Amino acid sequence: MSLQKQFGNKIKELRKAYSYSQEEFAEKLGIHRNSLVKIENGQGFASAETIENIHNFLNISYNELFNFSEKVEKNSLKAIILKLRDLSDDDIEYFNIILSSYIKLKNKQSK
Repeated sequence: MSLQKQFGNKIKELRKAYSYSQEEFAEKLGIHRNSLVKIENGQGFASAETIENIHNFLNISYNELFNFSEKVEKNSLKAIILKLRDLSDDDIEYFNIILSSYIKLKNKQSK
């Protein structure tokens, strides 16, 4: 399999592991959705700038980005943290209240 195809598969795995749609992920990377589709399908290759944006946005090493032998594991906690970065302080406070309420309810149900 070509480098281009392997890289595309890796980007697709990463995007799905962090629960992003193609449109959301492309927006975060500063590219058009069609460009992301081409990258994921191995029909195009990411520019150096896009590779750097992936590295920075997901906060992963370049080694991890180009390690094609390891499958990407779903990381729900990191996915939530990435999405929280886009929220305002008020939104985060509201999210925290909801989360606290959920935890209290869950603890009551388990007793």
